[in-house]
Amino acid sequence: MKAIDVNFSSQTGVIGVCLALSVVLSFLYVFLIKAMPRCMVYSMMVLTGLLLLGVAIAAIVLDIIPLAIMAIIILLIYGCLLYCLRDKI
Repeated sequence: MKAIDVNFSSQTGVIGVCLALSVVLSFLYVFLIKAMPRCMVYSMMVLTGLLLLGVAIAAIVLDIIPLAIMAIIILLIYGCLLYCLRDKI
């Protein structure tokens, strides 16, 4: 347990910087969502879709088939949402 305490205490600067960066990025995201809502909604849906595609590919490579199937199903639902709501966003 002592090794974990020493390791954690040496990483406090990195943790503080990551915390500050996450707060700044959160404010930036809120500003952008207010300034350009349509663009931000589409970009977040596309980014989430790409992340799901990456999860599906990684699951196939690692031979975790149920996870790959779930990721592909969610990706198809996202695709349907993008297609059906393209004029309403």
